[in-house]
Amino acid sequence: MRPIDHQWKRFIEGLPPEGPLRSVILKSWQRSRDYGIDPMPNQLALHPISQEDLQRRVDLNRELVDIASLHLSWISSSLAQIHNVLFLVDRDGIVLYATGNDSRMREAFHVLPGYDWSERNMGTNAAGTALSENQAIAVAGPEHFIQLFHGYTCTGVPIHASGSVVGAIGIGTPVADGNPERMILTAHTAYVVEQELMHRQIERQAESMKAEAMTLLANALDYKTILSSIAHLVVPRFADGCLIDMLEEDQSIVRLAVSQADPSQKALASELQRDPIDPGVSHGAPRVILTGQSELYPEISDFLLQESAFDAAHLKLLRQIDSKSAMVVPITGRGRVLGAITFASEASGRYSRVDLALAEDLARRAALAIENAQLYGAAQREIAERKRAQEALRRSEERFRQISESGILSVAFFDLSGRVTDANEAFLKMIGYTREALLEGKVRWDRLTPPEWRERTAQAIQELKIQGRCTPYEKEYFRKDGTRFWGLFGGAMLNGGEEGVAFVVDIAERKRAEASLRQSEEKYRNLFETMAQGVVYQDAEGKIISANPAAERILGLTLDQMQGRNSFDFSWRAIHVDRSDFRGEDHPAMIALKTGEEVKNAVMGIFHPVEKGYRWININATPKFRSGEEKPYQVYSTFSDITERKQAEEALRRSEGQLQAILDHTTAVVYLMDLDDRFMMVNRQFETLHLKKEAVYGKSLHDLFPKEVADALRANNRKVVEAGRPLEFDEVVPQEDGTHVYLSIKVPLLDHKGNPYAVCGISSDITDRKRMEETLGKKTVEAEEANRAKSQFVSMVSHELRTPLNAILGYTELLGRSQFAEDPVKRAEMIDRIYYNAQSLLQLINNLLHLNRLEAGQMPVKDETVYLHDMVRKIVYRLEPMGEEKGLKVSLVDDCGPLPIHSDPKKIEQIITNLISNAIKFTDRGSVTIRLSDLPAEQHVAVEVSDTGIGIAEKDFSRLFEPFYQADPSDTRSYEGSGLGLSIVKKFAELLGGTVRVESTVGAGTTFTVRLPYENVRLRSSAA
Repeated sequence: MRPIDHQWKRFIEGLPPEGPLRSVILKSWQRSRDYGIDPMPNQLALHPISQEDLQRRVDLNRELVDIASLHLSWISSSLAQIHNVLFLVDRDGIVLYATGNDSRMREAFHVLPGYDWSERNMGTNAAGTALSENQAIAVAGPEHFIQLFHGYTCTGVPIHASGSVVGAIGIGTPVADGNPERMILTAHTAYVVEQELMHRQIERQAESMKAEAMTLLANALDYKTILSSIAHLVVPRFADGCLIDMLEEDQSIVRLAVSQADPSQKALASELQRDPIDPGVSHGAPRVILTGQSELYPEISDFLLQESAFDAAHLKLLRQIDSKSAMVVPITGRGRVLGAITFASEASGRYSRVDLALAEDLARRAALAIENAQLYGAAQREIAERKRAQEALRRSEERFRQISESGILSVAFFDLSGRVTDANEAFLKMIGYTREALLEGKVRWDRLTPPEWRERTAQAIQELKIQGRCTPYEKEYFRKDGTRFWGLFGGAMLNGGEEGVAFVVDIAERKRAEASLRQSEEKYRNLFETMAQGVVYQDAEGKIISANPAAERILGLTLDQMQGRNSFDFSWRAIHVDRSDFRGEDHPAMIALKTGEEVKNAVMGIFHPVEKGYRWININATPKFRSGEEKPYQVYSTFSDITERKQAEEALRRSEGQLQAILDHTTAVVYLMDLDDRFMMVNRQFETLHLKKEAVYGKSLHDLFPKEVADALRANNRKVVEAGRPLEFDEVVPQEDGTHVYLSIKVPLLDHKGNPYAVCGISSDITDRKRMEETLGKKTVEAEEANRAKSQFVSMVSHELRTPLNAILGYTELLGRSQFAEDPVKRAEMIDRIYYNAQSLLQLINNLLHLNRLEAGQMPVKDETVYLHDMVRKIVYRLEPMGEEKGLKVSLVDDCGPLPIHSDPKKIEQIITNLISNAIKFTDRGSVTIRLSDLPAEQHVAVEVSDTGIGIAEKDFSRLFEPFYQADPSDTRSYEGSGLGLSIVKKFAELLGGTVRVESTVGAGTTFTVRLPYENVRLRSSAA
């Protein structure tokens, strides 16, 4: 056998090819099958693209085409003694460029620009499979999926750029050449193309980054912003991480900027920025800042990390960041080192001297921008300081001017003779004089001062002469028209005592307010003395300082008896509502003094010493504050006597308690709901719904139950209110142990006007009774169904047994008659009919036995190689006469070959025989078609049996595969059968790891589809 034939035989049998790349070729073969490529084509299936699409792709990959075409042309010329074809495909497998001296191969197989050589369209080939597998590969002639290049070996290598596959190179040479260096040559060519692509990309990035850096740095006036901009500029286009460290004036090193490309490394980068920097380490930024010399680390070893780490924690952090290469460059300005920039990459060998030069250029630009920013900052600070000084002077002058001109304060200048020499408009307006009168010397202090205030004025003048100032005091003044006003005077001497300045504030309004306050206090005193509520004032320590007569009456004590006592005095004998002692620190007045907040509606029982019993009071306590103070200096308490109300409430509570006790001991659930479906009252039995009484009051149905339950209960309440009479309902309520049914009697409650205001419900749990009724009904239905099934089964089996038995007995009896015994033709016919009916009887018995063993789980399954085509063809051949008797065409359609699978042949034969027999039985005219299909993507084969018979109604689909089921169960049905065939088909298919599906239209026909796996996984796993 020729090697190619041997290899092709292995391929047809599904075995992997031989050779070092066998697994890669095998996976490519499988993908080619899945893509639907014919392994034995009559001619090559070409897939060219349009010229417009080709031109677009060439333009899109112009740089790749230019570089690759140059190298491929050179290689073709260097291989002039060997037939060769060299070509470039893009990432989709479209040929962008082709050259070489083997024109026969290029023209015969269209290795030309614009043709699709992807694996999806052309199967296993060097360039297409290299793209699919993303690895270098050599494909010999026998390994090509569609056997095109038996005389060639083609090598293919993918081309990468920026971490992605952008295309592939293919080189084809004769198999006879057999030179293993072809793979090395192809791989080297791809590497050279990748390197040139990378260098061009780096050059473009460098120019772009320089231009962007110039723009950023030219517009930045803050050096911290400059550093942050640089760090984010270089990441990720030039580095995976960037650190910028600056030298402070105290020679410490501070890390001012950090940028990281990988989001998962952000936390580590932040931690790296927080760590203090040790200036004494022998590598990295501290060393570069010290020496002013750049450092390049093409490979970062663990030893280098140890030398660069400040401590163990810093070393652990550096290892976690896991940079593979780095470089550090100084930031130098005006002959001194300002700081350093560190560039780090996750790729080993990422940086070279070219990259270092670019980094140093960025650092120089940054240093210049930092110096400019520092100069700008210094200039801005000097300008700001000068502006602050000018603004302070302006504000000072403006304040004096505003005070003088605002009219809030009246200002006057005077000499020692008592003449007012100058004044602002507010002073002149206050005294009623004009500025002309002032200038004429008509404004004097003695004319402005009433006689009774002259002595006090003289004292103030004497104080001015001795001390240079006088204490402000209040006095009355004359206006020019003779009216008086109250003013507050204050003054001081200027210019060594030769001149004085005074201010006079009009306090007439305040004096009127004081008079009004006195009147108000008098009214308050009258109210305080006559009001029905008790009022008690206490100082900051809680001692009583005042109380009104109502307080004396309610408490049974006089003011003298109360003054000086505080809330901690044991003689008060105060109690809470529950009769427990009311401690002094709990008194509302003490709480208000402590917290500074008002306390309202506290209820207290206080012993009345005259009545010898407790009186109940409702207290409000309010703290009082002085202006600007946070701690109260006083508290006053107001309280009302609520003894009679408490007595009535107590009587009502006793009455309600008695009613609640009665309701709590009933077995029914009792409740009241208002017209908004909120619970007003429930009894203890309500807790059977797992809802505590305390958690129910005030809640609505929708607060406590699911929406659909609450809506149903609410609807029942509405019906009761609308009917105006008691109604009875069955209500369903979910509980923790399941759904419960309640018999509820609901009654509307009416007010004195006859209007409904609430609904009263009494509900009894009838869940057990309902469940018993439901169970009883189910049992009755089950018994009736079992009885019908038994009768149907007995009728069907007896009918199916009697029919062949009667035939056998009848034909046997006929054989005993002389006229049949002597006629060999009739005798043979009788024997055939006896044999046919015996076979039918045996099949029924076998089906019953199969069903019994399947349901008992005792059905064995064999594992053999089954050639499905051969098996189905034999079955069709055997059953064709049965169809021909009815005038039916029985045909087999198979385009898939032998279809070998591993399964149980007997059970598959039983499945297919049952389906074809059924199709023939239920088809009176037309055809029965059996179709075989291979489903490689799902690792299954399919057997499809279609007929043009009576069809199956959709209502019968759900029970179609049940044992003994007949769409027409009567004894007079048109089609005989036990109803076991389809049941066994389904159970056998599932036993073999497969499925069965039915599609049917009444009157048009039925299609049954059985899908079986290549390998019975269930059987293999049990065998293992």
